[in-house]
Amino acid sequence: MRVHWTTADPLTGPAPRGPGGAGGEQPLTYDRTVARQMVHRAAVAEVFVTDAVRVAEKQVRVAVQLPPSHGYFGDHMSGQVDPLLLLEAARQAGIYGGHLVGIPLTSTMLISGSTLVLTRPDMLRAAHHPIRLVVTDTFEARKPGGKKSRSGHVMQRFELDGMTVGTHRLDVLVMTHEQHAAVRSIVREEPAPTTDQMPGLAHPLAVAPVLVGRTNPANVVLADAASGPDGHRALVAPRFGNRALFDHVYDHLPGAVLTEAARQLALLAAGVPDAEVLAITARFPRFAELDRPTVATTPVIGPVATEIPVSFTQDGTEVTSVTVTVRQQPHTSGGTR
Repeated sequence: MRVHWTTADPLTGPAPRGPGGAGGEQPLTYDRTVARQMVHRAAVAEVFVTDAVRVAEKQVRVAVQLPPSHGYFGDHMSGQVDPLLLLEAARQAGIYGGHLVGIPLTSTMLISGSTLVLTRPDMLRAAHHPIRLVVTDTFEARKPGGKKSRSGHVMQRFELDGMTVGTHRLDVLVMTHEQHAAVRSIVREEPAPTTDQMPGLAHPLAVAPVLVGRTNPANVVLADAASGPDGHRALVAPRFGNRALFDHVYDHLPGAVLTEAARQLALLAAGVPDAEVLAITARFPRFAELDRPTVATTPVIGPVATEIPVSFTQDGTEVTSVTVTVRQQPHTSGGTR
């Protein structure tokens, strides 16, 4: 999964702040969002960070406001705050906090891994009002020196009303644009197509929304699903015109789309479309190219399965792996396949 930190547009919105003075930490505000370029979003409506303050050399506290309704993140059947909304909030908080600890805007970040755990899912329920979170970023970096890229991770803690409700670890590789271009050229001999060149129509064999916990067909990212004695499989087929999934132009399938595909296949395989998601662990060892079929598979799921592994392959090579931990809703006795 790739995230650019480059911006050619003027920056507007609240500026990042340093540590508080003798009076202690400065209070975080939720009055307006930060500049969209600072979290690499094209649409202001997709920005969830409102403020940040550095509290230590490598630690930042970030204010995040989650919207009470959203065409993509609000379209699900579980009744919980969408874990993928928390992942997006974490991504934005990590990028914005990274600027405060010295990562330049001209860098590119490759996300190689992500682990989200909801420790208080009972508190993360969909609401009719915006939800105010505080995300604490703690950065750990390794600097090999010279012109080499830097790797490290961000440990994040989600707080709601002063209580920890979840944790997240983001494993990253920070490099220059030249280094990133070199990495891409290793795996491709010709320029990669981009998402704005892909068809925006639904796949003719798209999965029915109700089977994957959705109501809006535009938010379904799976097609040509099948089940057999070896497990379940589906083609990753998002609608490239869905601006919540593709806020800007990519030259690969972004990690957020693959994570959504894993969640949908997990719910489909379990046969419980309204199951709660309690944890998501993802690894992104390779780019998922746009011009190659991406197949998602998961083994046969037992009646009490909670951890559902999903593998994504292109041309027989695994490009991504995601494990989704689910919990069946108390009222649910089974799903519809």
